[in-house]
Amino acid sequence: MTTTIDPTRELVVTREFGAPRDLVLTMWSDPAMITHWWGPFGFTTTTHEMDFRPGGVWRFTMHGPDGTDYPNFIRYVKTGPDQIEYDHGCDSKSVDFHVVVTLEEKVGGKTSMEFRMVFPSVEERTRIVETYGADKGLFQTVTRLDTLLADKQAEDEPFKMALSLPSPTEIRTVRSLRAPKELVFEAFTNPDYIRRWQGPRDIVCTECTFDARVGGRWTMTHERAGEKYRFSGEILEISRPDRLVGTFQYEDYDPLTNTTTFEEKDGITRVTTISSFTTTENRDAMLYSGMEHGMVEGYERLQEIFDTEGANI
Repeated sequence: MTTTIDPTRELVVTREFGAPRDLVLTMWSDPAMITHWWGPFGFTTTTHEMDFRPGGVWRFTMHGPDGTDYPNFIRYVKTGPDQIEYDHGCDSKSVDFHVVVTLEEKVGGKTSMEFRMVFPSVEERTRIVETYGADKGLFQTVTRLDTLLADKQAEDEPFKMALSLPSPTEIRTVRSLRAPKELVFEAFTNPDYIRRWQGPRDIVCTECTFDARVGGRWTMTHERAGEKYRFSGEILEISRPDRLVGTFQYEDYDPLTNTTTFEEKDGITRVTTISSFTTTENRDAMLYSGMEHGMVEGYERLQEIFDTEGANI
């Protein structure tokens, strides 16, 4: 995700979502959905009326975490599917800024969204940013949308991994598995399981250790086409079979911290992992390295083990 302030009158945020464009558009057009993600962290929204069409309006109140109410009024100019435009003010007689949201379909069912706020002057943009923290608020609003999209996908397609970026230094993944959480937890902490599923299909795990206790260490070596990739870490917290926290380090690179929770319902376990990095650059480097592909295939491999062998490893 990138956030930039134009030297003149604009505030722009871009984000790529792991969700199809029609779902992203629904998050904008459905009043039952938009109230769940609109606004910075800690804000809630009450919709009084919404007519998502050119010329239609959205009248709503944003409630701050301190209890302050902020009346808002949007009049739509364009409503998709590739672009949403509207004028935004505090009532029907005022326009504080103009917004252009561009939605672009990407390969693999993903969507790129550009959220562009255009202010009437440089001075007004500066005032809004300095007084209300509009740059941070916009980033947090888009982050809430990203998280809601991932949760919606996890609900609609529970056996497909959903990835989101809850903060500039975090990656969040959600995936459900058809197995009880005791067995899933075992697969995350037993080296005999780990060596068989973690990573993409074209790698071979040649070495794996896991000392499942606080302060214990784990190591793993992957091989692909004669190249070796060594990983290691430390267990920081372990609460069987609900929660696992530990560091993850690739060779001499900066370590990250993984927090994984396991929730079971009707024999299906939802696995949520939040990976926390030291910098945004380190997080983005992990994404560009093929992390998502490796995790998707790893979860597929694990489900195949459960389907064919169950607990009989």
